[in-house]
Amino acid sequence: MYESLSNTWQLFAEQYPKFMSAYRRLARENWFQEQGWTGFIFHWNRGIGMGIYKLNWFNHMHDGIHLELVQTEELAEKKMANLELHLHREALGDLRDRMNELISPDLERLVGDLGDPFQFRASSSAGKISATFKCSPSAFAKIAAERIQQLNPVGQIIDNALNKLA
Repeated sequence: MYESLSNTWQLFAEQYPKFMSAYRRLARENWFQEQGWTGFIFHWNRGIGMGIYKLNWFNHMHDGIHLELVQTEELAEKKMANLELHLHREALGDLRDRMNELISPDLERLVGDLGDPFQFRASSSAGKISATFKCSPSAFAKIAAERIQQLNPVGQIIDNALNKLA
């Protein structure tokens, strides 16, 4: 059906319904609505992704602070996905270094509490948390939404840091 598309657009077209289903699951959650989360689904040069963030996270051009769920061809073939917390310099500028100082101890504790598959990346200034996890096609939306929900405490950590920087 998508043979005339590039591989990454084929992947996007095939996986879009699963990503939308994951987003809908999140959007129905009370914490998502009450804490002001939002999101978007996007194509990128390696596959499909979904960004989840709060409106005060400098993410208006998708280059601020956000949780990013992605699937590349390689990950899709392995029935896996990757979830990361990103802090991009483009929107944060010089605040990113100070932001990292403020959030790193709390993020490290959170990841320690969550355990596998989450990893805290102390040396990374852009991708502080990473998790690559299995997700069969039939359970993708459920598992992806659950993994994102596990990172819900990141919202308060980021908001507290932003308030200190204001």
